Amino acid sequence: MSKGPFRLVGGVRLEQLPFEAATFDAASSQFGIEYADRRAALAELARVLKPGAPALLLMHHENSVITQQARTQLTALDRVEGGGALIRLARQAFRAHQANLSGDKVRAAETAFRKAVARAQTRLGDDARAMTARQYLGFMADLAGRSAAYRPESALQSLAQAETANTAWRRRQHSQIRSALDEAGMSAFLSQARDRGLTVEQKAEAYDDHSALIGWRIRLKKTG
Repeated sequence: MSKGPFRLVGGVRLEQLPFEAATFDAASSQFGIEYADRRAALAELARVLKPGAPALLLMHHENSVITQQARTQLTALDRVEGGGALIRLARQAFRAHQANLSGDKVRAAETAFRKAVARAQTRLGDDARAMTARQYLGFMADLAGRSAAYRPESALQSLAQAETANTAWRRRQHSQIRSALDEAGMSAFLSQARDRGLTVEQKAEAYDDHSALIGWRIRLKKTG
């Protein structure tokens, strides 16, 4: 194994690699190339490989446990968020505190928030796989149960941060699901690889030590 020197290059688009043609003796990608424009990324892969050089790819599979978990987590978070009702009621409760509304109005807003949390807990159930939704619901339950312990401004800021984090997390999960390939998608990917001068040496499903499907294992070679 070579000890270097190595140079890490960040911020690189797979469709436009900053390397000369025929630079590399081998290449690998672990859950990466499928997120790119695949035609352009394959063309770049073929360009930077030396003739006869291999490329080993691990790619998302439509039926893998990773893809299934992403779907499960998204569905669970949808159940908890209730179409945005939970965070809306949380904001109303703390804005009532912030505005120094009458005691009856504050109590009504807090009660509506607590009831929404209770409904979300019922909808979620005890699904141990729903980690993200359970963490979010735990945060909301703490706000609902100890609203007097929070400064309204601090609680509202935390809610905004949680909403931003949830949005970013959702985008990542949807991106992963979209990138996952079924049999037809993989066949199309391999056809694109051949068209760009890459020989397909292996196409197989990859499994972990517990026999769970985790992705596609693909071995390509630069023709020539």
